[in-house]
Amino acid sequence: MSVFDELNAQYAKFDAAINLQCHLLVKSIGELAIGFEKYLELPHIHWFQEGGKRGDRYVRLGTGTPKTFKEQAWPTYTALDGVVSFSLALTLTDSESGSPRFHFVFEGTVQFGQDGYEYRFNGLEAPVILSAVEVESGDFKKVCDELVFLLKSRINPESILIKKGN
Repeated sequence: MSVFDELNAQYAKFDAAINLQCHLLVKSIGELAIGFEKYLELPHIHWFQEGGKRGDRYVRLGTGTPKTFKEQAWPTYTALDGVVSFSLALTLTDSESGSPRFHFVFEGTVQFGQDGYEYRFNGLEAPVILSAVEVESGDFKKVCDELVFLLKSRINPESILIKKGN
């Protein structure tokens, strides 16, 4: 085998490894969105507008910031240097009407690290690390716990400064 043929064969294996890495990371964010829905124990997958018209899903996978969020199906993501960037949107609704009240967007990334999958989100200091076994079994509880903690800290009523005269 020539050196050129060796390089071509090695590149084919390298390219296959990159594609597998991307597929596993991208698939994990789709599974995370489903896992977050289950974790939240939603009344329905979609919220409903007044009059019963179905709205969006409570949990949506996409890209962008809170102002630019755009829903995107998980198979359409790609990795850049082994990192997949994504956003997860959660809609909170009025308990009486079911109308959307608040959309919160978690901006994150996922990549492989020494101990497994590393999920990083804006607002969290450290990555949430899941083993390959946890991801493959759909156990995203550690990530969901951190997302709920982050959201609760953002919507904490005690953080609102209120001054009264009495």
